[in-house]
Amino acid sequence: MQNPHQSGKRLLLVDDEVTLRTVISETLSDAGYMVDVAKNGKEALQVLGNKGHDLIISDINMPEMNGIDLYHEVGKNYPELKTKTLFLVGSPTDEILSFIKKNHCRYLTKPFKISDLVGQIKNILDNKGEKAA
Repeated sequence: MQNPHQSGKRLLLVDDEVTLRTVISETLSDAGYMVDVAKNGKEALQVLGNKGHDLIISDINMPEMNGIDLYHEVGKNYPELKTKTLFLVGSPTDEILSFIKKNHCRYLTKPFKISDLVGQIKNILDNKGEKAA
């Protein structure tokens, strides 16, 4: 059942885990979002192109280009999306947590509840990308 509040919002999901990418993509599509997918940061930059995404959901640890490098590239090329990025973190190291804190990023630790993911997405979109406190 589509939620009219989300209708028209385009999300980019970036994760190298095929099963997770598929489940999240289908769930968010069912919730009324338009979802594009990429398997790493390099592919995500190609997908971003000119589609006008409202939010990026990205894994941190991926081959070819990780989530942190993607975040920096997004900041250069799509600055409006820097505050509209949600990270998915499998094993939060001190380096990853330091990056997240320094850049005021939102994140969820894997495994997470789909309801938490949807809540974070709604929160980011409703706040129009304002940085987390």
